[in-house]
Amino acid sequence: MQNKKEKQILVVFTGGTICTTIKNGEMNTDSEAPMALIDFYKKSDSFCKDKVHLKKGEEFNILSENMTVNKWNMLIDYFQRILKNDSNYIGIIVAHGTDTLAFSTAMFSLLLKGIKIPVIFVSSNNPIMTEDNKKNPLANGVDNFISAVECIYKGLPAGVYATYKNTEDNKMYL
Repeated sequence: MQNKKEKQILVVFTGGTICTTIKNGEMNTDSEAPMALIDFYKKSDSFCKDKVHLKKGEEFNILSENMTVNKWNMLIDYFQRILKNDSNYIGIIVAHGTDTLAFSTAMFSLLLKGIKIPVIFVSSNNPIMTEDNKKNPLANGVDNFISAVECIYKGLPAGVYATYKNTEDNKMYL
């Protein structure tokens, strides 16, 4: 239940590694991963975790290497419906695959020109859960997600962004 003082962020799950699980050594998109991402955030030490309400949006469940124009159009239509019908969001986070993250972010920066809230794409270099459903220490997806929530909460200006923690220098980039 949402507290009236909480700020609301919509989280859309397009798929990609950030929305996958590993079962029997095989990686697949799975409805468990989106909820796990939100649960890992709620268990984090983020300064704003008790001040935001994450509203789970639509799931598209496609690996980014399988992204098609048709899927992008479905996502565009979804954004248009959401933005037209609900102005209560302070931001939108899109959990997306790393392979096409740059393409989608660039395209949506053009398509969402004039948007009044920040939209942040996040991805993960590895599945966020291990086979035993624990947080994967090799994955940067949860850190990317936490950073996106915190940027929106702090009042990041409207626009389209991506957050990404570089595993080589351990720095978070926006």
